[in-house]
Amino acid sequence: MDYFEGSQEIKKQIETSQDLMEILRKHVSKGSAEFIGGAKYHRHYHIGRLSSGLLVATRESNLTKYLYEDLPDGGFRGFSVPRNFDEIVEKLEEYCQRAEFEFQVGRYTVTSFCVGVRYKSESDWRGLILVEDLRREGIPRGFSGDEIEVDGQVIRFDLTIDDIIDDDSLKFKSDIIHGIKFFESRNLIEIV
Repeated sequence: MDYFEGSQEIKKQIETSQDLMEILRKHVSKGSAEFIGGAKYHRHYHIGRLSSGLLVATRESNLTKYLYEDLPDGGFRGFSVPRNFDEIVEKLEEYCQRAEFEFQVGRYTVTSFCVGVRYKSESDWRGLILVEDLRREGIPRGFSGDEIEVDGQVIRFDLTIDDIIDDDSLKFKSDIIHGIKFFESRNLIEIV
């Protein structure tokens, strides 16, 4: 079974697990899952364990956009908000396709699956990726960074390209993906 097909099998297992789906629903509405680490562009939260013993975590984007609001006195204030699903879907897809490539090549230890999630936030659709929780003995809780070495084995947490265009007039485009498959509507989990 190839990486994508395997990821779709994991998706089915997650969807049929009432416990995991309940934890995921609570997390996307209240941010209630256990924080396990992150870096500049992403953060990870532990979601639970499948009946097979495989640990599941989220990989969530830290990418925001800065907005301005006019004030009654003629001034303005700025604030940042998370990017919506349509603005980051290609970067989420890029991560999954790079994980698929690295998993096949075997250069690093990477997540053994990627499952796209699209969920309704207060007023917008947002996205995240369900991935394997790669914490092993020797990996500190609250890891920080894009990769860590444990017993000579490099474990990669970030697989995206860092030179992201941060311009509100442009979406976060990816030059390396070849179509959307992990985040195609029939292949992801949608939470309303």
